[in-house]
This record gives sequence, C-alpha cells and structure tokens, in this order.
Amino acid sequence: ERPMGAGASRPAPRALVDAVEALGGATSAEVLELLDAFPRAGPEDHVPVTADDVAALSSRCGRLRSEAEVADAFDLPRRVAAVLMRRVPSVDDATGVGAPYGFSLADAVVHLARCRDSRAAALEEADALLRAGALVDLAKMATTATADDDDDDDDEVDDEVDARAPPLAALRTMSRARPGEAARRFPSLPTTARSLLLRSARASLAPRLRDAAGAPLTSSPRTSGRRRTSDPRRDVLTRAGAWLLAASIPSGSTHSGGSDGKATWRRVYASVEDGAGFSTFVSRITAKTCGPVLVCVRTKAGDVLGGYVSLSAGESVRGDRAEFQGDAGTFVFAFGKARKFTKSIQERKTNNDEGGGREVAAAADDDDADASDDEADDSWTRVGVYASTGANASHVWCASGFKSDRFPNGFGFGGVASRPGSGRSALWIDGNLERGRCVAGIATFGAPMLAGCRSGVGRGERGVRSTGVRSGFDDERLGYDDDWGVGSFEVDAVEAWATSGAGADSAGGTNGHE
Repeated sequence: ERPMGAGASRPAPRALVDAVEALGGATSAEVLELLDAFPRAGPEDHVPVTADDVAALSSRCGRLRSEAEVADAFDLPRRVAAVLMRRVPSVDDATGVGAPYGFSLADAVVHLARCRDSRAAALEEADALLRAGALVDLAKMATTATADDDDDDDDEVDDEVDARAPPLAALRTMSRARPGEAARRFPSLPTTARSLLLRSARASLAPRLRDAAGAPLTSSPRTSGRRRTSDPRRDVLTRAGAWLLAASIPSGSTHSGGSDGKATWRRVYASVEDGAGFSTFVSRITAKTCGPVLVCVRTKAGDVLGGYVSLSAGESVRGDRAEFQGDAGTFVFAFGKARKFTKSIQERKTNNDEGGGREVAAAADDDDADASDDEADDSWTRVGVYASTGANASHVWCASGFKSDRFPNGFGFGGVASRPGSGRSALWIDGNLERGRCVAGIATFGAPMLAGCRSGVGRGERGVRSTGVRSGFDDERLGYDDDWGVGSFEVDAVEAWATSGAGADSAGGTNGHE
C-alpha cells in the first residue's frame, strides 16, 4: 500500500528507474542518504517506495544551484563540489540543461548509480577531479574521514597531506602530462569518486594507522596519552599513501577496527625505531598474528615503493622455506619521489641526533621548497599499483638464515623460480636490509622499474649518481648477460604493516614458524 502523499505528479524518467533499481530500491540506504542531503525532499511521515516517489520528491525539493550549496549538502571541498556542478547531468529537466540550474535529487541518484555501477564512469569522474587539481582535496577528504574521533585537528591533516610528498606530487605531474592515466594507476581514486555523494562511504576509504603498541599515529607535534607523534620525514607510509593503496587490498583482507567499519593497519616493523636488522624484520612479518602484510621502502634517493603480500586466511609469511609464496592478490607499487634529495635524510638524522635538529630541519625544509628542477625526475612515470598478472605464482620470496647461494637471503616481489632474488625481482631487498634492486618487466607483475634509472646503462657503471641510485648491473657475480638495466638503490627506511586479523590489533611477537 502506497503511503499518503507519495503519489508522483509524473512518471519517473527511465534513467531514474534504472538507477533506483541498481542501488537496491528506493528504500536502500544509499537512496535514503541522498534524501537526507536534500532536507526539503520528503514528508516526515513516510519514506519513498518507488522510483516515481523519488521523482515526485525531486520535483518538490529545490535544486542545488551553487558550489557552496553542493559543498554543504555533501560535506565536500569547494573544488570537488565545483566539479560535481559541472558533471552531474540533468535527468528530470525538460531542457536537458544541468550545471547553470544546479542539480536535483533525481540527478544525484542517477549520477551515484552510474559511478557505482560502472568502473569506466568512476574512472571518468576521478580523471575530471584530477584535471581540476582536486587531488589534495580528495586526499584530505579521505584521510579526515578515517582519522580517529579525538584526532580531528585540521592542522594535523594538513601536515599529513603534503602536496609535495609522494605519491601526491607524482600523481599531480602525471595528471598534467598524461591525462586519463593517473586515475587508472590507483583503484582508490575511482573508489573515492564513487563516494562523493555518500558521507557514510568515506569511512572506509582509508585505514586507521597505528603503531606496534596499537596507539594511533598522528602527524601533530603534540602527543596525548598513548598517541605517538609521527614524523613525515621518518615515516614511510602516510595517511595519504594508505588511502591510495587501500582499495587494492583484496576484499575481506582488511580488519575492521570496530562497529564503525573503519579498517585498521598496524605497523609491526619500522627500521627507524626497531633498527635496520633483517632478522627483526623477518620475525615481525612471519609472526603468526601478522597475516597479510604491506611492506614499504624508502630509498636514500627519496623514492617510496613496496608491495603487498596477499595470503589465505590464517596464513603468515614464511621465512624458513626456500619457495615462493603469496597469492594472486599480491601487488607491487611505486609512489615516486617526494622532492630533490641531495644531502638526503641521513644527514638530517645525524644532525638531529647531535642536537642541531631544529635548525637543520628548518633549513632542509627551505631547501626542499626552493629546490630547482636542474635534474630531471621521471619518477612520476612509474607511480602506480601493479597487480599480479597471473603469468606465474612467483609472488613473494622471503628467506633468512640460509647458507647456500641457491637460496639467497632477502625479501622480494616477483622473480624467476630457478633463480629467486639475485636481482631478478620487481623489488628485491638484500638480507642486510641495506641495499635493494628493481627490474622492469618481471612477468609476475609487468611493472616498470619501480625505482632507479630507466635502463640502458652499461654493465661497467658502478658509481652512485647524484640522486643516490646506482644503475646497471653493479654486481658481476650475478652472471647475467642481458644489460637492459637494473635499478640498484640504498635503503633508507623500511616499514611493514599488518592489514588484517589479530596482527592489526595486537603487538607483534616472535616468529611463530621457528
């Protein structure tokens, strides 16, 4: 039986009928949430039950006619609201004109359904937002939604979402140089575009980040209780980076931190705090409580890269088996370079430790902000998430304590089964956690060279360039004849993050497999 007052003055447009059905019906949570964004939409004594009801309510309520109204209705940054004003099509206006007249409830329902139902449409929206220069706005929107309730200081979010930091700086360059490609590099961008009209959906865009003891990480210079201060120059993974990786974590592999649905990632290892010991790194990621793990690396040249080890429920990485592991949900990623690193992070660390930290750090900030582009930086060309291609099962190699050269100690993503590690990985970290290598085109992921020079440098070059990256085969003991290029780098910092199970909530333990 239809509620009183719900009769439609005219049939709903076909596009609206299809949209309501795609969203699960007029009483679905998403449709009802859109009604709340239009406060004059519905009578107080009922909720709509058909697409015709939604059409009737849409015709009665006013259109959103300005950027300010859109921003207020959906709690969006003004730049994002401006893009929506231009892009939401009119479906119930006989003139067919949208933007100058604003958009209605029906228009919002159709736009939401289109973005939710079509990856191509979501990519298109994400690309439009990037072209409008809204990347930092999107990052702030996503990371603010997943900040802890007692960590809602806007200054903290501003500190965390640094437009010059990787991967935001690289993505901004890519969106200008290669329009349309940037939105395809990170699944989190179209996922965010799908959530613009739904405040409730933003809670799952990015995970909470916590330290090994479970305390929230904050970029604020203040500390409160168990809250640990985060230093953007020390930490490898930031909130913005976690947001861009979150949608690539396989469904069901993130641990909910509570009834609010927010995922929680716990940092089980950080070389800047736990020491650059490979055995410690391995013991943390192989603990029974760890489960799937995200490994993040920063080179001394300033590149940030890494990979995610996807595992079946109840499994953790093994360091005591000479075999590849992980499943098809595994991926590698590159975030590019933050800014020009000439004197680099190590010098700042040394001065900070010796008591000159405040002045040196301030000078370094000035140098970074004013650095010229006298050295070409193409790190933005390799930025992205690169999923398993399915070409082979050589996803992850982890070995510690082996004595035979047949089983190299180290950690890597991708490789050749007969010669694991040994420079033939999309990303490889040596067993001393000091050096690493990247090779382009490894079949497991089909990724470009994630860090280092592009290619074409001969075998004989051994020197470290001004960027801190060595190029070519600098270790002849590898014994390979091809010289199409291996990017070698020195490791500055390594982090490992537990993204599911007990490891996301409890402190790390010893290697449960030993």
